Amino acid sequence: MAKRGSSRRTSASGSRKSGGGTRRKAAPKTKAVRNSSSGSTGLVTRGGKRVYNPAAYAATGAPTYNRYGKRIKHAEEYARAVQRNSATSTARKVHAKCKAAAYTYEEIMPNGLKYVGMSRHIERRVDQHHTGRGARVTQEVAPIRVANITPHRSLAAAKRAETQRYLGEARRLGTDRVRGAGNTARFSLK
Repeated sequence: MAKRGSSRRTSASGSRKSGGGTRRKAAPKTKAVRNSSSGSTGLVTRGGKRVYNPAAYAATGAPTYNRYGKRIKHAEEYARAVQRNSATSTARKVHAKCKAAAYTYEEIMPNGLKYVGMSRHIERRVDQHHTGRGARVTQEVAPIRVANITPHRSLAAAKRAETQRYLGEARRLGTDRVRGAGNTARFSLK
């Protein structure tokens, strides 16, 4: 039997267990939920084929329709609204699923350009990017969709992840094609 005042206790089976204090529970792990919004414009031709470039298609003079068959007069505005709603909806779903302290994300832009960001309020930040009120870079080049929204347990972890993601994308695509994580220079619009 253990002495009185000892920090060890004997169980019914006779084996000793350490005890006395309360154990801290490990912090819950955040799941890596990676979603991507649709890059779809929501527009189709009369024959039902998708329209990928509304500006070029509108220049031909051919009419555009939504997927329900309603004719759309202002195709570019409609496409921007569909993309904005898709991106905001994706951010809302990730936030509802995770409720993390902060998030990192990528905004995919035309011509293979990317913006890497971090935010505590992902839904609001994605909406800002897609309505022209976000980062200076996304104000100049409108994003098409949001991708790879990843939750993090703390703001510090999100900042580290943003920097790492930016450096990885800069190595892969080149520093002239990626912005974010402190790099706010304009894209060279050639």
